[in-house]
Amino acid sequence: MNAKLHLIKFLIILFLIITANPTFSKKIDINEKNKNDLEKLLAKKKLTAEDMKTLDYPFSINRKIKVWCRETIKNCPSDMEKAISIFKGILSEDNLNIIYNKNPEQRVSANKTSTDVFKEIDDQGYKFAKCDEYAYIYITLMRHIGIKSNFVVVFVDNAGKKVLHGCASIYIGGKCILVDLAYKAFNITHKSYIELNDIQSLATHHYDEAGILLANKKYDEAELNLNLALKIDDSFGYIAGKALSLLGLINYCKYKNLEQAEVFYKKAIKRSPDDIMVFSNWALILNMEKRYSEAYLLLKNCVKLDPSNSQLYFLMGSNKQKLKDIKEAKKLYLSFVELKPNTPEAYYNLGKILEKQKDIKEAERYYRLALVYKPDFKKAIKRLNKLKANK
Repeated sequence: MNAKLHLIKFLIILFLIITANPTFSKKIDINEKNKNDLEKLLAKKKLTAEDMKTLDYPFSINRKIKVWCRETIKNCPSDMEKAISIFKGILSEDNLNIIYNKNPEQRVSANKTSTDVFKEIDDQGYKFAKCDEYAYIYITLMRHIGIKSNFVVVFVDNAGKKVLHGCASIYIGGKCILVDLAYKAFNITHKSYIELNDIQSLATHHYDEAGILLANKKYDEAELNLNLALKIDDSFGYIAGKALSLLGLINYCKYKNLEQAEVFYKKAIKRSPDDIMVFSNWALILNMEKRYSEAYLLLKNCVKLDPSNSQLYFLMGSNKQKLKDIKEAKKLYLSFVELKPNTPEAYYNLGKILEKQKDIKEAERYYRLALVYKPDFKKAIKRLNKLKANK
């Protein structure tokens, strides 16, 4: 009987120890929990089993990441010290050595997840990263140590410059802190941004992949990623309009189907009426179709949304020049050079307009200005030589 009582006593004590001490139970990493929760949410959407296999979760974690994290923060008692230590470790040449790729448009590969980033470091000892990839790895590490962290899309940076840029947010002591590894700044004060939930981050990730694939003319893969982004979250206006717009571009470039392309552009504008990209992409196609008047009206809408965007004035000037509206074209090119005075093509176009208006002296001045910024500009040299020969 005593033996039985001792056994019962032992079992009760063991139960109390196990329930009181969380180290006896398996701790689920917040990244893995978020991924599981995300998959449950996505299962309720229109994603097929094949779609689910294609999903590329950006905040993925593995043992290698966990080990690196543990070593990096082992002497950091507070959350703030841990967050700063991980920030420095990612950027340090003596540690992860992740280097910011300042020319992401030259990249031929799509965005990497956290585990992909660590694999590339293993393979080559360093990693060239886009801003999104920096954010992914930092968010993953923050969540692993129990700090709330989300992906952030920046529209106006800390210097007031208009950008389309990714960084991370973290929450310590109830305060939101922006961490931007591409800018090498902890607690940066970007002026305009939105913080995404994981559904929105996943949709954005696949949209960004589509953009890179499209730039490399991989239309099938790009189309797949765009449709996936829309299935993940078609209510997220920031991505929905852009994705529909790029589907329009694919229909035009790959399938030569202008009618279907315009269906996508109309849907895109309805979904994102304040998105310049949607209007300008459609205008680009209309220009290729020599529908200059319609393209001009779309670009005019863009100017209402962003009056300081110099490129819009150049494109509108080009449209008016093709429509033989020389007076308006000249006005638009002058607006462009006022905003961006170091662009030789604009001075060259102004020279051609003034030449047609028989203002030879001014035409020569603008051709020379074009050569100031581009000394080997053959077209400007040819026009100047022709004017000199006719004197």
